[in-house]
Amino acid sequence: MGRRVFGGAMWAFGQTVVSKVASIGAQLVLAALLAKDDFGRLAEVLLIVTLASFGQQLGIGEILVRRHRRFAVWADSAFWIVLAAGVLGGAVVAGIGPVADGIFKNVQGLRGLLLVASLGMPFEAMTIVPQAKLRIDLRFKALAFLGSFNIIGTAILSVAFAGSAYVWPGTLIGGAMAFLLPLPIMALLIIPILIGYQH
Repeated sequence: MGRRVFGGAMWAFGQTVVSKVASIGAQLVLAALLAKDDFGRLAEVLLIVTLASFGQQLGIGEILVRRHRRFAVWADSAFWIVLAAGVLGGAVVAGIGPVADGIFKNVQGLRGLLLVASLGMPFEAMTIVPQAKLRIDLRFKALAFLGSFNIIGTAILSVAFAGSAYVWPGTLIGGAMAFLLPLPIMALLIIPILIGYQH
């Protein structure tokens, strides 16, 4: 057990280093590619998404890890609870879209950003139960890989989308959208990988 915990700590440390390097590198590039207004719009969207992220705030993953001996009994119910919470949270975020420009008077163009952000919330919720199973099984290498894959993939896609504004001026995937569009894409890519780890 001690050896597995030590190995897990090393994988977590490696993931942290790789993730930080990728994130900082992407942020530096994005700071050069995007305008200050884009970061302002992103901050407003993330505020709304954070408040509506019911699935991540329920603590279902932590409960499953704590009750690991009965995971098989709780897993199906937990999955449907977090999925329902993710759908509800996404609906709230999407529903705020039509009135967001009026609420945040100095920040325009939030409707499309909120819609894209809302799309990823159910998919992100679907990863909670499988990731809890990986933690229960002490699959630290798999967790480190998934974390690094998510952050590096998000960074690459964000830079690519932000850079697209220079190749195709006026494209809808540039600006603040470059931060948000990778989130549902990466969630969709991670779900089948998680399913593969379960078999």
